[in-house]
Amino acid sequence: MNIEIFIEQKSKQLVFYTSQLLANAIPFSEVKIFSWDILEEWNKLDFDDPAISDYEHAFWHLIFLLQCWPEEKQNDEKAIRSSLNHYCNYLSHHTNEIPADCIGMRP
Repeated sequence: MNIEIFIEQKSKQLVFYTSQLLANAIPFSEVKIFSWDILEEWNKLDFDDPAISDYEHAFWHLIFLLQCWPEEKQNDEKAIRSSLNHYCNYLSHHTNEIPADCIGMRP
């Protein structure tokens, strides 16, 4: 599997999980587990392309936000929730401008 296909497939799933989390439809622990599953699958890929697209930057940044967001503050942090929504919208539609604070890098 090449990088673009992996990122495209996993971003759809990541957006779904994140959206469900923001809607309080799934527990935070499920999103954390899914994020770790993505990282595990990523480590199994064999690639040598150092180029990274804006889309991939946003994908990795969303995972970073989810991993660093303290569970106990899940419902209190409006700025983080807004940021998560912004990244979900960007990854879902491919048409929005990449979020200005995006610093996502490959693990």
